[in-house]
Amino acid sequence: MTSTHTAGRPQRSRLSRLIRELWFQVVLAAVLGIAVGILAPGLGEDLKPLNDWFIALVKMIVIPVVFCVVTTGIAWRPC
Repeated sequence: MTSTHTAGRPQRSRLSRLIRELWFQVVLAAVLGIAVGILAPGLGEDLKPLNDWFIALVKMIVIPVVFCVVTTGIAWRPC
């Protein structure tokens, strides 16, 4: 007799599992962004500082990661 339900953890619904997936969150954010741009362009313009902040944050994270990857790739030598 097998059961997919473990004793200590409640079983999650499909929607709950889907919401936790990164790809779903990205698609949902893209759809919401398009909807805001079409339905309320003024709101999209008001959110421009948030957009600028997000792009700066991504740049701030990407540059050190690329540097570390390149440096590690150069420094690592197989034995």
